[in-house]
Amino acid sequence: YDSVFVDRLARLSYSPFNQYFILQALSRMGCFEDALTSVHDMWGGQIEYGGTTFFELYTPSWNKRSERMEQFQIARRAI
Repeated sequence: YDSVFVDRLARLSYSPFNQYFILQALSRMGCFEDALTSVHDMWGGQIEYGGTTFFELYTPSWNKRSERMEQFQIARRAI
């Protein structure tokens, strides 16, 4: 555990679907607090980014960008 999952970002997959398997592994190791943190980082981050559905791919670093999801939706409506 300490060699792989000690870093909070290392506990995240690029695919929210695959995150399930990481959550399952954390649960089996009894690392429930880390699992909950992972849920917040993955799916909570998507909500904070402005998503209205869950993404096929996601990384928390997207939240540091200046563009927000609302800007993409407005641009899409204009097309």
